[in-house]
Amino acid sequence: MKILHTGDWHLRDSKIDEANKCLSFLIDTAKDELPDVILLAGDLYHSSQVKADSKAVKLLFWAVSELAEIAPVAVIIGTPSHEGTATTTLKHINARHSVHVSTLPEQYLLKDGQFYSPNDEAHPDAVISAFPAPTKQFFKNNSSIIVSESEIATGLAAIMAGFAAGVAGHDCPHIVMGHIQVGGACVSESQQLTGVDIEISRDQLSLSTSDLVVLGHLHLRQKIEPNIFYSGSLYSQDWGEMETKGFYVYDLADGISEKFIETPSQPMVDIKIDWTKDEIDQHYIKSAYPEISNAQVRVTIKLFVDQYEKLDVPAIKSWHEKRGNTLQLEPIRLPRANVRAVKILDQEKLYDKIKVNAEILGEPIPPGVKEKAEMVESMAPEALIELVKELESRVPLEEPITCALCGETDCQDPTHF
Repeated sequence: MKILHTGDWHLRDSKIDEANKCLSFLIDTAKDELPDVILLAGDLYHSSQVKADSKAVKLLFWAVSELAEIAPVAVIIGTPSHEGTATTTLKHINARHSVHVSTLPEQYLLKDGQFYSPNDEAHPDAVISAFPAPTKQFFKNNSSIIVSESEIATGLAAIMAGFAAGVAGHDCPHIVMGHIQVGGACVSESQQLTGVDIEISRDQLSLSTSDLVVLGHLHLRQKIEPNIFYSGSLYSQDWGEMETKGFYVYDLADGISEKFIETPSQPMVDIKIDWTKDEIDQHYIKSAYPEISNAQVRVTIKLFVDQYEKLDVPAIKSWHEKRGNTLQLEPIRLPRANVRAVKILDQEKLYDKIKVNAEILGEPIPPGVKEKAEMVESMAPEALIELVKELESRVPLEEPITCALCGETDCQDPTHF
């Protein structure tokens, strides 16, 4: 049996061209590989960022329709905040093979390119156990929702044991498809996980007695056990996802033979440069990450307003264009005063603040300032107050101001001065 496993497409109009390129590659590969079943492990698009007529929705239905012409397609719902439940409409796709969408944990059978309920087919080609992104609604005790970690752990173990019971008596591969974080799995450096994830352990997964576990949710592709795989995202989703992207094809003819197929995804490289701390020449900016080509590159340069004229923007753009990079250059121009205030506030001691301020202004520090600053810091607050009062008493009073019009020293008419 041959299985194609992918997920975490996160389709949205803002990255529609990249998604279309990688999905077209996926479909062409599926036509060559001819899998017996195609498993989509959740988070197919951002429901909060698309509408019914969005390009992302049209691309999703086109891609799943094309895949369903090749083999039956099993889908699970991903993270609720990403995907919502709109993906359930994929089950209405009219293609050569059926599309099955799971919103809750369930088990069904695959036979001759069709899906069946557990009671409909005695000799299936495979048993598929679906485990969508878990929410606390999964774990109910009578009418109350279970919320404690220990109760959730018990609930996860019960679901996996139930999957094992459901496959008993079937002499065929058992495949678990889930959208969840497994304990000890690695998260892509730039992936932001929302909310508090329900995590499943490898021991809990093993209770399912599955031959193969295919997962979504983490964007970094990885094999965390001989039979447990994350396909990762199909293309780079955020700045910093430089790892290879793609999908898995498995052959279960004799154990598990896996093949990871890379998509033509552009890496997303984030370069941050700070000119307010160290002067960095143009050569450094243009040669940062020299091994990167054909990538989406964002260069953020923090600098003073008066330094901006030193920035050779055309040269930087030309350097990246020659390497096939798509450049997004973001200068952050800061007034000197703002930076001066931040640097001074970063210092703990009074003399250090005075010293930094003098360095920024290019002014010398008068003799005796250091001793006076150290004396002030070492004094008790009460003693410092008394010293200030004494110094004030020594200051001669200013000469009274006489009004030029009326000659009075206490004139209150603002028009006279």
